[in-house]
Parts: sequence; structure tokens; C-alpha cells
Amino acid sequence: MSLSHQFDEYLAARGIEPSAEVIPDLPCHEYDHTATPNGGGADRRAIAAAENVLAAVLRS
Repeated sequence: MSLSHQFDEYLAARGIEPSAEVIPDLPCHEYDHTATPNGGGADRRAIAAAENVLAAVLRS
């Protein structure tokens, strides 16, 4: 059993949910989805195509 798995069990047993706030150092560290061409439509189509290929491979 890995240490991280044991640590996860330790936290879960005590009702602790690990979280980390991310504070960007510079404005360029923030993702601005409005800057994505077509509002991210091209990205969504590429992800959908990849999911379809994966599903086809898993079915075969």
C-alpha cells in the first residue's frame, strides 16, 4: 500500500477533505476561457472525437 493511499485513508477516517487554494502569481497563470477560439468549441469537438475513438476501441 502506498503512502499516499494510507494518507488518504487517514484523512477520510477523520472527515478531512484535502484542498489547496491556488493563488496565481501572475495574470498569465489564470486561464481565460473567453480567449479560446470559438469559446472552446474546437476543443470540445476534439475531446468528443477522442472520446468516440476511445469508446470504439474499448468496444472492439
